[in-house]
Amino acid sequence: YGVTLVGEGYSASPFLFAILIATVFKYSIKFCIDSCDTINPEANEHRRESAAEAGIIYYLYNNHDACGDVLKRLPPDKFVTSFNRRVYESLTSKITDLQDCSVSSFNGEFSPEEVGKITEILEKYSELGIDAKVAEDYINVLLNYKPKEKQEDISDDDFFKKFEEMRKKN
Repeated sequence: YGVTLVGEGYSASPFLFAILIATVFKYSIKFCIDSCDTINPEANEHRRESAAEAGIIYYLYNNHDACGDVLKRLPPDKFVTSFNRRVYESLTSKITDLQDCSVSSFNGEFSPEEVGKITEILEKYSELGIDAKVAEDYINVLLNYKPKEKQEDISDDDFFKKFEEMRKKN
């Protein structure tokens, strides 16, 4: 009563297989707890774009004079994650209206946890030396982003049929 691992021809007892699955699941959960962004959950699926967004936020926070040019090239709707979009909209509005742009100025619009995330972005990106060229690269990441097509929902039977068809082709 062994379990055959697909494609490899290995066989293991159901007990060992259950231990393997439990171990993978345990580490998957630990990884998620350690690395999942709860303030900006979309960042978990769009790491590259979220990093570019954060870099742009940092750049504008420290280079108010670039705000007009950046806004012309990068409207808020080009931001992939809603949290970073909100920060971008708030920051660019404050800069455009010549308002205070200190971290504490976000307290009225964002929760304490969100303000903490903004602070984290500003601290993290201060070490990277983001200049106009790097900001331009970040802008291009967002302008060139193409959302993935939504995967169709298929039944388990249809999935296994497609899997078998692909396996036979190889």
